[in-house]
Amino acid sequence: MAIRGGGGNFGVVTELEFRLHEVGPVVQFGLLFWDAARGGEALRLIRDVIADLPRSLNAETAAITAPPEPFVPPEHQHKPGYALLLVGFGDEAEHRQVLDRLRNGLPPLFESVSPMPYVVLQQMLDEANAWGFYGYQKDAYFEDLSDDMIDILTQHVAKKTSPLSVVLFNRLDQAYSEIGEDDTAFRGGRSARYMAYFVGLCPTADLLPAERAWVRSTWNALKPT
Repeated sequence: MAIRGGGGNFGVVTELEFRLHEVGPVVQFGLLFWDAARGGEALRLIRDVIADLPRSLNAETAAITAPPEPFVPPEHQHKPGYALLLVGFGDEAEHRQVLDRLRNGLPPLFESVSPMPYVVLQQMLDEANAWGFYGYQKDAYFEDLSDDMIDILTQHVAKKTSPLSVVLFNRLDQAYSEIGEDDTAFRGGRSARYMAYFVGLCPTADLLPAERAWVRSTWNALKPT
């Protein structure tokens, strides 16, 4: 039945091949957070900075609500805003230089920067995605983050009702683009682009319809034509 009805969304995996890269045990971690009111400025700055990141750095852009965690100052906990998570796997100076570019471009509301064991980094999102939450998600590729897209995104992010819901952007380039279009089963092309995740997440089932509607409306407003 899956073959009859799956169309282009169904496949059978017969073999997986991994190429491992040595990491850690400690990496350089940085999280910078900007207030929602300056979301457009923050996203434009982030877009420009991560366009030419050194190969040893990886970044994730996030529209989130600041969690009630020790690394967030109490006065900023539960505030909606925009964050950049920057992880350095090589030269500490390269990591620091990129953070300085971001700070100088637009001072963040708060930040958390420190060396971190790689295994701790892997566990950072465990609590926010704990078992028992209700969720709905849609994804999309974007060649770039235009000014118009950023304006649309900030308008829709302001409409989410659950503090657990997020929008995430990962930049795919460099090593990602060095693989041929048909060399793997991974779909979507290998030219430089963003992978976006629109995630509606809430603690109870009665809140899910509103978050599902928010995800769909945001995705529809931004999806490539």
